[in-house]
Formats: sequence, structure tokens, C-alpha cells
Amino acid sequence: MLPGPDTAMVLMTAVRSGRRAASRRWLPSFGWGFRRALMTCVLNPKVGVFFVVVLPQFIPAGAAVGPTSLALAMLHAAVAVLWYLLLGGVVAGGAGAVLARRQVRVWLDRVTAAVFLGFGLRLAADTAAR
Repeated sequence: MLPGPDTAMVLMTAVRSGRRAASRRWLPSFGWGFRRALMTCVLNPKVGVFFVVVLPQFIPAGAAVGPTSLALAMLHAAVAVLWYLLLGGVVAGGAGAVLARRQVRVWLDRVTAAVFLGFGLRLAADTAAR
């Protein structure tokens, strides 16, 4: 079996990440980051799979499925908001100064590129072995 589009996407992400590390000269705005994160979450099929596969087991027998599902989804959203507020506070509080350094961003981008390259090569090897 030949490596598929998923392998190509992971390898392409690794290459782009490595190139971007050397050429990035701007810091993205809050709005840009928010839109990118929102689209990443909305277009991520794992979110839908989570709600279809994991969530139903927490609905008690005999409970109204619609309202209980909505309550659980709202609880999930509230926990996510609290987590991201905490994460944002940590970044704004001091870690942001470290992450704003060009050398740190380049290093993080290169490490990320290497990790994605490793994942892509492993995926290609596993797919080819089947």
C-alpha cells in the first residue's frame, strides 16, 4: 500500500514549518491567531467524533438526550474556555516574553518541523509495510 494524502500532508507541514522558521519576520495579531485557532477547531473532525462517540456514555439512562447533550457540550466549552484563559494568562504573564524572542520561535518551529517529519516518515513506513 502506498503512502496516502495524510502522509503527504504531514510531510508538507514539516517542510513548511522548517522554511517558515527561517523567514518569519512578523508576529501574528490576536485576531489572526483567534481566527486560525477557531477554524482549526471547527474543521477538526476529531471534535465531532468526540461528541458522537464519547459524550453519549455520560447521558444517564432515561434522561432527555437533547438537553443533557447540550448541557454536557456547554460544560465542555466552559472547561475549554477556562483552560485557554489560564494558558493565555501564563503566556501573557511571562512566558510570552520568552516566546516573543525570535531565536525561541525559530527553535520551536524547527523542533516542530522535525517532529512532523518524523511522524510523516513513520506514517509512510507503516503504510508501505501494509
